[in-house]
Amino acid sequence: MNAKEYATVEQFVMNVRFRDYVLNPKSEHREYWESYLKDHPEKILLIREAKQMVLWLDRNKKESLSLELSESEVLSLWNKIHQKATDKAASKHSELSIPKKSGPFPILRYGIAASIVLLLGFGWWISTQDKELILSAEEQQVAWVTNTNAPGTKSSIRLSDGSKITLNAGSEVRYKNQFDSESREIFLSGEAFFEVAKDSLRPFIVHTGDFSTQALGTSFNIRSFEGKNTQVSLVTGIIQVSDRRLHAEKILQPGEGVILADEIGHIRQIDIQKAISWTQKIISLDQADFEEVLDELSNWFGVEFHLENAPRSIPSTTASYQDESLENILLGLSYKLDFSYEIQGKEIFIDFSKK
Repeated sequence: MNAKEYATVEQFVMNVRFRDYVLNPKSEHREYWESYLKDHPEKILLIREAKQMVLWLDRNKKESLSLELSESEVLSLWNKIHQKATDKAASKHSELSIPKKSGPFPILRYGIAASIVLLLGFGWWISTQDKELILSAEEQQVAWVTNTNAPGTKSSIRLSDGSKITLNAGSEVRYKNQFDSESREIFLSGEAFFEVAKDSLRPFIVHTGDFSTQALGTSFNIRSFEGKNTQVSLVTGIIQVSDRRLHAEKILQPGEGVILADEIGHIRQIDIQKAISWTQKIISLDQADFEEVLDELSNWFGVEFHLENAPRSIPSTTASYQDESLENILLGLSYKLDFSYEIQGKEIFIDFSKK
């Protein structure tokens, strides 16, 4: 079986390369498994349990060498342990369920005695797992983490499940340092791009006001600044957007987006590159009115604008700036919209009468 298809602790433990990686610090397989962990962060908890079991089995291996059981006795013991695992499957630790075997139990390199160690060890593992989970839950300090970016600052955040958040300027996310066993929940104010690690047992949910966006393993952008409509844009995978007030929901496919106002708007096609351009240091303005332009520049550069003698009507702006300085952007806009400006530290004064 390909390691990528492994879904239980037992399957990892029975892998010779995995056991060697755990028990031998200089193992030739170390690079393979470290690379596997990077590519499959959703398996981290499963592998951590498998490592602990391998270490326990190794400590108890010598004691088992005195056992002399036939292969039929091995199979009988296996069936008993399988029944225990099946009974436990209905509990919260279903990941440790053992697939039923139709043939002889596969013999490890340790020989038949080591196979018994594996069986006995797994029976012990299942009988004590609930107690260990309770202890670890009590001992573990679960705390809320808040990451806040001031205007002019962006950051990248790696979560405990392997997911990544790129947080825009003037934005904030709040989450638990260790996610719950049933879900991964984030509270967002502002804008963020999410790259979600796959975990079929724990949906990834982002809350923005009365709305929530749910994914299992995907990437999407949410823009939800105070006083403005929330925009959700899907890059890869599938997401479900929900309104808990109206009990409404919509499913989005890649390249689709919705605007969340009083309700979930119509699904529309989006320009993915524009939606996430900010993550590539690109300011993208699409038919933006002058207030939107100033809001974007204020948040991007951490400055405050003061407007004087503004006309009643100012043409909208469509433009794209990559890694451009604030002064160069203002220079271009001043020619297009006919205003003068003065930069005084973090304050910008714009006057439409002195051009």
